[in-house]
Amino acid sequence: MNPSIGRATMLVYPENEQPDRAFFVNSFEEAANSLGIGIVKSEINNLQDIEAAFANLAGSGPPGAVVVTPHASLANHSREIVAFADRYQITTSYPYRYYAAQGGAHVLRCQ
Repeated sequence: MNPSIGRATMLVYPENEQPDRAFFVNSFEEAANSLGIGIVKSEINNLQDIEAAFANLAGSGPPGAVVVTPHASLANHSREIVAFADRYQITTSYPYRYYAAQGGAHVLRCQ
C-alpha cells in the first residue's frame, strides 16, 4: 500500500443487497481511523457509482485508496473496476486473485 494515503473508500452495496456489509464496513472504519486515514463514503448501486468513487478519490486532496468487498455484483464488474483503478491511478485492494489476473495490482485473499 501507498504510505501517503490520506483517504479511502470501500465499495459496498446497500445493506439490503449486501447483508455482510457491517462486517466489512466496521473493520474498514476501525482500521482507517487507527491509521489516521479519512473515510470517503461510497454506496454503490451501479457501474456509474463505482467509477464515481474512483473519480472522487482521483480529484483534489490527499492520495486515495479503494477497498473492494467480495460481492457478486462487484465481481461481475471486476474488469471495469481494475480498469478504473488503472485509469485514475488509485491504490486498490481486491478480494480475489482473479482481479490480479485482470491487471489489478494488490489482492487481499478472502477466506
